[in-house]
Order: sequence, then C-alpha cells, then structure tokens
Amino acid sequence: MQINNWFDFAILSLFLLGLVLIGLPFSIYLLYKGIIGFVNYKLKKLPSNFFRFPGIGNYSFEVIFYGLFLLVGIIWIIFFDKGGHLFSLIHEINDLISTK
Repeated sequence: MQINNWFDFAILSLFLLGLVLIGLPFSIYLLYKGIIGFVNYKLKKLPSNFFRFPGIGNYSFEVIFYGLFLLVGIIWIIFFDKGGHLFSLIHEINDLISTK
C-alpha cells in the first residue's frame, strides 16, 4: 500500500497494530488450547465449556488448524506480502516525512 497522506498512514498503522496486538495473541491462544485439547481429549469432541467463548471449534485438530492458519497468515502479511507491510510502512513513513 502506498501512503500518500496521514489518513493512509493511520489506516495501515492501525491494521498492523491490530494484527500484532489482537491477531498474534489470539493465534497463540488457539494453538495452546488446541494442543491442550488434544492432550486431554485426543480426537473426541471438546466439551462446551472448554473455551472462554464458545463457537471456535468442536475438535482439537480444528482449533490447531485455525491457530496455525491465523499465525501463518499474520506472519505472511507482516513480513512477506508485497515486501512485508511492516517494512513498507517504515519506508513509506520516511518518504512521507521527507517530502513534507
């Protein structure tokens, strides 16, 4: 994404901040709970009170898959997609500050 003004900067910064502060911990939580569920229940259905909030997954392998998918997706967006949005943000900030 090319940053042309401060509004673009705010949008991209909030997006990356949300990925780091919400997405990464949530993916780690899903991986942790999936592994704990697999150790305790193997391939059986997880109990309804296994998570703090219901509706994530019924089986441990589902929860592990969700956590891995989320973690790989976040790492891909931050570091690899279009040269890495984090690196792109730093470069675009330098360009935005130097042109003004």
